[in-house]
Amino acid sequence: MASDLIAHHYLHTAPSHVSHLTPKPFSTAPTPPSHFTLYTTTSNESVERVWLILHGDADVPNPSEQMYALLSTPPLAGNHRKLTVNTYDKRIVQWAIGIGNRAMRVDLLYEMVLKPEGIREERAVKGYKVGRGEGWFVGEFPSMAGIVGVGGEEVWVVMTDGRESGEEVVSWMTVVRTQDGARCYISTLETKESYRGLGLAGMLLTGFLKGEKGEVWITVFCVNWVAVEMYVKLGWRTKRCLWVVGHGGDEV
Repeated sequence: MASDLIAHHYLHTAPSHVSHLTPKPFSTAPTPPSHFTLYTTTSNESVERVWLILHGDADVPNPSEQMYALLSTPPLAGNHRKLTVNTYDKRIVQWAIGIGNRAMRVDLLYEMVLKPEGIREERAVKGYKVGRGEGWFVGEFPSMAGIVGVGGEEVWVVMTDGRESGEEVVSWMTVVRTQDGARCYISTLETKESYRGLGLAGMLLTGFLKGEKGEVWITVFCVNWVAVEMYVKLGWRTKRCLWVVGHGGDEV
């Protein structure tokens, strides 16, 4: 599973965080099913958004009791309508819908895995090349620099080959790994809008995958059929579904 890798990524993207229940240190072992973590973003000491990541459901007989107890815990006190919940448990979805009366949305993501034996041949697009881009990423997205400098995530990029007008990064992804390298999670995959439809995301993925020996995990919104189809063709298979419930409309 990838829940521990997802949590590790969020830990270094949010400017601040607070955990309810002591979080297990990031390690090679999966996070215990009962563990959940709160992440917050703040501005001028006021809470703007709150994420709750519930990493499993196997040993939580009545999760709503624990969830309601959280509502009085900072930073949730008075801010529960700014809460976004990520969970594998449908019972938590019902709880999250019920705690507020403002606009909310429910999204479903596929959590997919590619086994080492499922890695396909490398794809290439003429005029572009694959490489590493940690320095570029830190300069381009300074607010996200923590996932590289502190979180230790890798950055892989597709750039123009520089033959016509110099090198330009046009597609990129970030990757977080377990300490033993047995699993990794592609936490971000983006392509500049004017370069979409050229096959660059597939080129980036296969260029990265050719050196991989362990499981490669991703999450993708189920309504994004273009991305889902691409991942399936490359060998990914859905392992389970992740629900995302958010309150507050545009505030979420």
